[in-house]
Amino acid sequence: MYKIPLCHKPQGGILVGVSFYTIADGRVEIDATEPREPVVICEGTRLEKLSTAAAHLLATYASEVDTAVSLAEAYQVMGNRSIRNYVNEIRGNLPGALADPEQGALWTIWQVGYAAVSSLDLNKVGFEHSNNYVDSLADGLVQLDFDLWVVKVDGKLQRNFTLTEFKILATLASNKDRVMSTMDIARAIWSYPSASRVDAIKMHIANIRKKLGKSLGLKVIQTEAKQGYRGLSTIL
Repeated sequence: MYKIPLCHKPQGGILVGVSFYTIADGRVEIDATEPREPVVICEGTRLEKLSTAAAHLLATYASEVDTAVSLAEAYQVMGNRSIRNYVNEIRGNLPGALADPEQGALWTIWQVGYAAVSSLDLNKVGFEHSNNYVDSLADGLVQLDFDLWVVKVDGKLQRNFTLTEFKILATLASNKDRVMSTMDIARAIWSYPSASRVDAIKMHIANIRKKLGKSLGLKVIQTEAKQGYRGLSTIL
């Protein structure tokens, strides 16, 4: 997490002290040589209207590139609860596609927080970094990036999975080829789930299958009659 002095975690996870970050294919640069007043440069032009607090927040996200930073973590660094306002300010100062909350320089990670990304090419984000933890199902056709909380299906990154759906996929991936009841899955996610949450697992899995595609969804998550579900390591 970004603090003064800045730290950067490059590929391989080795920590080195730096004061300069780039995100979005190098189109956005954050120069924190002067920690009290970081400078944000977008496509060669300094963002003069960006407040110091917003620049600090962007440096926070950039120091954890391709990793979701929760609102709680951002609050801890910033010392206040204006995170969403600062994010809106950052996006308001970025041009065109860079400001897009789904595919721009600063993603909204639904129900988690925000993430500064290394590239605007969705297929290069997160999964290409050796320090991001990835698990998979179905011979790698379904991949889960646990740092960004995103899913890649048949080589294409998808941003439409909810946090609960991601956690269900993660639970099945960490218990590959093992039958898990709806209670097992619910406990893995919520520890002490209510009856309604246990019952909702079936609905969530139905939604996951739709998002994976009807054919692939049924192959990835196998239903075991009167027992539960099995996430398959291979479908060959």
